[in-house]
Amino acid sequence: MSSLLRKNGLSYNLLTFNYYSGLMWKVYNGYKKSTKQEVSVFVFEKKMLERWSKDDRETMLETLRRGVQQLTKIRHPHVLTVQHPLEESRDSLAFATEPVFASLANVVGDSVRSDKKLYDVEIRHGILRLFDRLSFLHNDAKIGHRNICAETIVVNKNRS
Repeated sequence: MSSLLRKNGLSYNLLTFNYYSGLMWKVYNGYKKSTKQEVSVFVFEKKMLERWSKDDRETMLETLRRGVQQLTKIRHPHVLTVQHPLEESRDSLAFATEPVFASLANVVGDSVRSDKKLYDVEIRHGILRLFDRLSFLHNDAKIGHRNICAETIVVNKNRS
């Protein structure tokens, strides 16, 4: 995996695989080499699109690129902060964010590992924050999300 990041130009060490986000991105815990600052690195491996037609592959890659670019531009205290913008190699896309805990899909449900469980009060607080974020995106940033689901809602290390 570190060779993948070297190809992408990201100067981060990956410690452990954390989870899949939105069924497309693999999320790794890591840290920035120069500052030892904790980060999460999102990696999309292009080989996942091998069975798709060339036009469909390009459309999907452009959608992923545009999504990360929009996330990089958004400044809001309750929206995931991108710490290193999208880098692309022949094999993958990758970018680094503030440390994340899991996606909502990873922390809600009966089959969730005990270390990923959220308390009821955390879930209720998270729902309020989700509405705050959506209001910001729609009303202030003029962006429609169009894919809100448990897999695309990311909970950071502070569980917010």
